[in-house]
Amino acid sequence: TELHAAHNQVENLNRLSGMPALEVLDLSGNAISELAYDQLTGVAALRELRLEGNPVTAEPGFDRNITENTVALQSLNGEEIGGTPAEPAAASDSIPLVLSTRPIMSAKAVEKQTQGMFDMLERFKTEVSSVFTDIRGEIHHPV
Repeated sequence: TELHAAHNQVENLNRLSGMPALEVLDLSGNAISELAYDQLTGVAALRELRLEGNPVTAEPGFDRNITENTVALQSLNGEEIGGTPAEPAAASDSIPLVLSTRPIMSAKAVEKQTQGMFDMLERFKTEVSSVFTDIRGEIHHPV
């Protein structure tokens, strides 16, 4: 899924967390001056992000904050991030590897994702318990 909304006077990313399948987001040339970086952890599929031309990009640590709060990001403002091609082996049929100096997921992203899974598991347990309670009631008190 892609969203291209460059030069549209967008001021914030408040609804971004509701788009977990979003892969490409282009919001370049807008008016975004603040960014709650933890909102990016909910966009697990995001691999390309363009925010150049927004005031927020001038913040100290902007690039680091973005990469620490994204899971799959490969490109930020048109620049590849996360790795450099390794030297290929001598064999002509070898496949080059990509070595990354960036963690696959930041600790904050892992913590948020883990909490989300625990919350989902609790809701599932509650639903299953309710179903079994209903079934037991029907068995003991047939209609």
